[in-house]
Amino acid sequence: MLKTAMNKATRLVRERRWRCVVEQRLLRARSDRPPRLIEKFDDGPVVVVAPHMDDETFGCGGTILQHRAAGVAVNVLYLTDGSRGNSSLELDPTLPARRKQEARDAAEVLGGLDIQFLDYPDHSLRLDRDTIRNVAAHLRVLTPRIVYFPSIFETHPDHIAACRITSAAMAQIEADLPTAPLCREYEVWSPLMPNCMVDVTDVMQTKLDALQKFQSQLVDFDYLNLARGLAMYRSLYHLHGKGFAESFCEFSIATHQALLAGLEWEEAA
Repeated sequence: MLKTAMNKATRLVRERRWRCVVEQRLLRARSDRPPRLIEKFDDGPVVVVAPHMDDETFGCGGTILQHRAAGVAVNVLYLTDGSRGNSSLELDPTLPARRKQEARDAAEVLGGLDIQFLDYPDHSLRLDRDTIRNVAAHLRVLTPRIVYFPSIFETHPDHIAACRITSAAMAQIEADLPTAPLCREYEVWSPLMPNCMVDVTDVMQTKLDALQKFQSQLVDFDYLNLARGLAMYRSLYHLHGKGFAESFCEFSIATHQALLAGLEWEEAA
């Protein structure tokens, strides 16, 4: 037990050291204080990379609705197969199919999204060449102007892997695209240090309606209440706490790659 406790303590120290490194890099990279308000949504196409079915709705569902209202095509790449979800459902063989149908239903509520499932094992997403190459191939076809993906601050390992995979894939194809895409990190399990935000007050109920479609994921967690609370808190900057907002970290591909560079040793130390 002592060894287990020591290993846990060591892991926590490494995680805190790693987060400090990321925060320092973010502070150097940021140029906007407070976060600027995004008011233009007609740049597209847009791609949202989601490690799991529902992450896109929770993290940037309101912003997706703003892009769709501006007539921009939004594509969602789901990286994992949905085979694990809540503790009460993770052994259910019907869960992947149920979660995919929930994603399709939510996509309709969010304005009609094009969605693709890459079907990597849930809770086992890995940063490797084949995965990066596969995601890069999809992004090359979709030619995005903006790519949304989870923040490097996320605590879920699939989310962290999704961040790194997407950034690496974008770096691979940047020269092949007509315009270099913007990276926008979104938040789900952990707050990020935002440099931009979107007012989603007018579409918040629609976002919650879309999130309601993920019934399999609402068994153990009240994601509706959590999403509403986070969006209310994020309205602090420009809306004085009187609405709802979604926050992002926006970077160029080169800046995002520089942000991630050198972090591997922190995780492996």
